Amino acid sequence: MHNNDVKDLRYQRFVSPVVHQIRQHFDNDAVGLDFGAGSGPVISKLLKDAGYYLDLYDPYYFPDKDLERQYYDYVVCCETMEHFYQPMKEFRWIKELLKDGGIFFGKTKMIPDNIDAAYFDGFGYKNDPTHVVFYTEKTMHKIMEILDLSEFYLSEGIIILKK
Repeated sequence: MHNNDVKDLRYQRFVSPVVHQIRQHFDNDAVGLDFGAGSGPVISKLLKDAGYYLDLYDPYYFPDKDLERQYYDYVVCCETMEHFYQPMKEFRWIKELLKDGGIFFGKTKMIPDNIDAAYFDGFGYKNDPTHVVFYTEKTMHKIMEILDLSEFYLSEGIIILKK
């Protein structure tokens, strides 16, 4: 249901904090994966314009089955985590795709740990029928703990987990 056009400057600005984080952590000789790239892989376009290399994976648009034999310096998952029907299965797969010391960069609209009905009523993400799971900071810490990831960073909806 998203219409993420690689030429849409508004969407490029929206994802630019994720691109900035990746560029802060990695030089352009690192190999990344855009996990859930969608029909318009904007992050990949912005990074490729800066000389970075990323593979694309999306179960609908880029269903590359060879990912099981690849290892990545980083995996980016922008506006995709809320579409995971089996979040722990997806996060385990992402961890397996990362090299030791690799980093997961995620972006999603987080909800407060202690939400009330009024907040949830105004939470726009719930109105998209393809959004099937939502995350809190507590949930992300639990995922990090279960998967034995070493670091957690959260700012402006950007989640960074290190293998």
